[in-house]
Amino acid sequence: MLYSGDSTMMIVTFKEPTSSMRTMNAISKIKKYTKDDCYLGGMSAISEDTKDQTEHDTPIYAGIAVVLCIRIREYDCSSCIYVRNDFPNRL
Repeated sequence: MLYSGDSTMMIVTFKEPTSSMRTMNAISKIKKYTKDDCYLGGMSAISEDTKDQTEHDTPIYAGIAVVLCIRIREYDCSSCIYVRNDFPNRL
């Protein structure tokens, strides 16, 4: 641990790979125990933040995609041209 004034820097290393479930769970626990003014760095923290953001945003984007697909389908079905054969047979 390194101290400077009212700041403390702590280096944490993991035995597991960067994106393993144990590492992700450890990052989540560290975030839960620390205050809001604590910053985590490194590939494990970035992977955890990306996973959290993806889990949060995916339902929103999926909902927008469904609404847009329905609107396009409605527009497509309402703009169909029906051709009637009212012309006399000229053979």
